[in-house]
Amino acid sequence: MKKGITPIISIIVLLLITVALAATAYTYLSSYMGTYTEKSFLALTGNNPRCINHNITIRIKNMGATDLTSADFIEKTITNSTDTYTLNVPTIKPKEIGILHYKNDALSGSYTITLTTSAGTQTFSVVC
Repeated sequence: MKKGITPIISIIVLLLITVALAATAYTYLSSYMGTYTEKSFLALTGNNPRCINHNITIRIKNMGATDLTSADFIEKTITNSTDTYTLNVPTIKPKEIGILHYKNDALSGSYTITLTTSAGTQTFSVVC
């Protein structure tokens, strides 16, 4: 009788180990993926970014599940060959579109705009 119980117990122990490993992997991957998708954004196509009357505007859509704030951006700069300016980012609700503005009467020439969050970096060019 003992010969039949030992294989059953070993199968149950192996199944418990497998379930525990799967649960651990799921927990780790969910938090890992959440970090990288929570603060994601998408630049809209079309006339984006654009410069009109010394005013640069960029339209972005919050693709994450939480508000996207200025503090969420690791980098939010506009750079030309000599200067770097910081963009002001409004709070953007999930799945909504926000417009970033930068106005400076001295804007002229070519500019590179860099926006970086924990989800990634997007770089744009605009000519004023």
